[in-house]
Amino acid sequence: MCIRHHQRSYPGVVDGYRLVFVGGMGRSGSTLIERLLGELPGFCSVGEVVHLWRRGLVENERCGCGLPFADCGFWSEVGKRGFGGWERLDVEALLRLKDGVDRTRYLPGLLQGSAGRARSRPGARATPSSTTGSTRPSPRSAGPG
Repeated sequence: MCIRHHQRSYPGVVDGYRLVFVGGMGRSGSTLIERLLGELPGFCSVGEVVHLWRRGLVENERCGCGLPFADCGFWSEVGKRGFGGWERLDVEALLRLKDGVDRTRYLPGLLQGSAGRARSRPGARATPSSTTGSTRPSPRSAGPG
């Protein structure tokens, strides 16, 4: 989601926008929070961007606006601004990278800033610290979503 800020400067704000990441385990309520925030003035909810690469670029699924991804003006502009156009990306390499790092078990390390270091060493794995507990949630630990 992006939040438009007018006239004030904030840390982490680029071109007047601040990125807010809402993440969670499956069935935790994060999608509900994202959709509720997206209804507020000044918010731009972009959905589950984890699926952007395969569902958008490869499968050309429909955007929330109803158009196929490739025909959506919003996502076309994102591709231009972010990458000089979606066609400049090596999608297969990007999907391999995504599949190598997009695992719930890496979340504690990502939050602590250690997962990138662990993944860069051959055979290394991100492990939780004593303060984060298990990388796997216990059944029903997230509560109702």
